Amino acid sequence: MIENSSADLVLLNAETTVTVTREEDHQAELAGYPVAPGMQRHVAVELAWCTVESGRHRGERAVEVRLDGRRVGELTHLMSQRYAPLVVQLTARGSRPGCRAVLQA
Repeated sequence: MIENSSADLVLLNAETTVTVTREEDHQAELAGYPVAPGMQRHVAVELAWCTVESGRHRGERAVEVRLDGRRVGELTHLMSQRYAPLVVQLTARGSRPGCRAVLQA
């Protein structure tokens, strides 16, 4: 069961597990959903565009992950490329792409 609102999001099918990177930079935002050791929380997140700020792909476009409208990380370069066509298609129609996410300690 998703704990937060997924209203206005077009949720992509949960076909595969995708790791979110740079979440360590967004612990303040994630603190709103504390996770007990060994437990999980299920939330809806938005997928949006961002620019990679550091590393080998600096300056390139990537898919960022937003929880309740706040950035909490981004997809890897390869995963951003994989999901880019869906994000482009949905945003071109004025939709907000999203997916289910699992928070774990």
